[in-house]
Amino acid sequence: MTNFTTTLHQKSPSVKVLLSIGGAAANATIFSYMASNFDNRASFIISSLNEARRHGFDGLDLDWEYPATQQDMSNLALLFREWRVAAQQESLLSGKPRLLISAAVYFSSNVFNSGVYRTYSGYAILEYLDFLNPMCYDYHGFWNTSVTGAQALLYDNSSNISTSYGISSWKASGVPSEKLVL
Repeated sequence: MTNFTTTLHQKSPSVKVLLSIGGAAANATIFSYMASNFDNRASFIISSLNEARRHGFDGLDLDWEYPATQQDMSNLALLFREWRVAAQQESLLSGKPRLLISAAVYFSSNVFNSGVYRTYSGYAILEYLDFLNPMCYDYHGFWNTSVTGAQALLYDNSSNISTSYGISSWKASGVPSEKLVL
């Protein structure tokens, strides 16, 4: 990974390189357990900051697909706050620039098509993340056995499953446009 980050940092113009943790193949239950208490979050935070520095990353990106309950959402907000504080402290101690913190999230600020309605904390995202990556794709696929639809629809007048709806919901939750990466 160090060769990867070094190579990218040598490009002109220089780019920021983030270590993404999680993804669609990651076990959401493990993220839920990690975020469920202070000690677990602290262990994750310390190890992620150490790995990012060890390999020359400029930041960290969390891709938890997806917090399954509103309690998971609350714990995620705590994780964001504690991660940001730890990144600021690490920066002061190391004399290096603070690591960026971002997250890949559901396309909308409210998760509504899984049977368990829940909402991300717009406040935590506004205050503690440098930017947010709503996943404005995979709206329809093999998991939709009753309907066929566009995989990454920009607008949909017949439902809330569209990029337009998702980005609007993030802005309505308090996340400014400049923090949203589509």
